[in-house]
Amino acid sequence: MIAFIASTKVKVNGLILCSLSPYFKEDLSKLKDRWISPVMMQDFSSLHCIILAKRIKAKQIHMLYGTKETSLLISRVYQAYNQISSVNKYLKGKN
Repeated sequence: MIAFIASTKVKVNGLILCSLSPYFKEDLSKLKDRWISPVMMQDFSSLHCIILAKRIKAKQIHMLYGTKETSLLISRVYQAYNQISSVNKYLKGKN
């Protein structure tokens, strides 16, 4: 999450995102676990994954997800990947 957000503000040569967080505004209503405190929920509710993905400034992006990820997380990875404008982007995962 930190690398994802930072890459929208700082230009970097490369970015590797593993198991992208499902705690973006778009996902909060779909979460089953409610371990997130009200303060964290407020912070996460201001983070729009799709908007942030469009702002990534990295020259090369590698996105990965694993075999045990939830369908919500896998969906979020694909949606973010499709919004990244870099031609040097790569997606690797197994489901």
